[in-house]
Amino acid sequence: MRPVSFGRALRLGACTTLAAGLVTVGLTAAPALAETESDQLWIDAPSEQTLPLGTDGGAPQSRTIDVGIYHDNGHFTVTDGKVSVDASGLAGVGEVTWPDTCAPNGATAVCSVPDVPVIGSDYSRQIHLGIRAVAGAQAGARGRITYGATATGGPDGTLTAPEDSFETDFTLASGPDLSLAPVADVEHAQPGGTETIPVALTNKGDESAHGVTVKMTASYGVDFLNKYDACTYTRTGGDEYAPMTDATCTFDQVLAPGDSFELPAPLQLAIARHALNDRLDISVDPATARPTSRAATTTRPCRSARTTPPTSR
Repeated sequence: MRPVSFGRALRLGACTTLAAGLVTVGLTAAPALAETESDQLWIDAPSEQTLPLGTDGGAPQSRTIDVGIYHDNGHFTVTDGKVSVDASGLAGVGEVTWPDTCAPNGATAVCSVPDVPVIGSDYSRQIHLGIRAVAGAQAGARGRITYGATATGGPDGTLTAPEDSFETDFTLASGPDLSLAPVADVEHAQPGGTETIPVALTNKGDESAHGVTVKMTASYGVDFLNKYDACTYTRTGGDEYAPMTDATCTFDQVLAPGDSFELPAPLQLAIARHALNDRLDISVDPATARPTSRAATTTRPCRSARTTPPTSR
């Protein structure tokens, strides 16, 4: 799910994180020695993805694969991140369109991340690869992309991600493939106010989706202001965990390949005055899967976010 944040400065996506301003006053203790002695670089990439085949002999649609890097210890400044991407394992299965931040060399590339963040409110994956099935590939074919990364910084001056630990496996599949549209950033959300979030999706697969299921989860500081007749709403938590509201919506809509769908009315959220580091998660699936199709699911990774500087199917 794509990260979104709201509060004093609201950022929205398929996943929404809300935070009210938080100010603390007091003395800041010096960081413990152990905290400043260690740091680790990590690669953030999806472990598995499906790629749709072409429709009626046409070219397959491209899918964007987001990849990022981050490190653990905010006491260090980490820069000059280099992510090596090896797509040779996609031969005969898929092909990659490299973004401007990558320098390709055949089936491999080195992608630049000038500033490497710690994971948290401002983190999002920095590299966006376009990948689609190659012409003539058959359903069930599999391929793999592997990653490595280094960066400048940390206690020893250089950080290296664990080797042979990060890859994305791809499978070509026939069936509907529902993809949530990105949501533009929204600024200046206020606790006690409301926000309107457009929710739209497109079938990027090669078969029709016979019905659409939309699932949404709003955490404690966010509530659904408008209710849809096609949705059921349940409240969970409240004992050991903060309460959340789940909405499961089933729409009797047939989406042929390339068709799009929006909620009957834009989604409106009420932002509670106690909202702090809250989030909205959205996922979409075909309501029913035909025997010959795959039940495609599109989710966008969520991350936490704060409205004032001091937070991933």
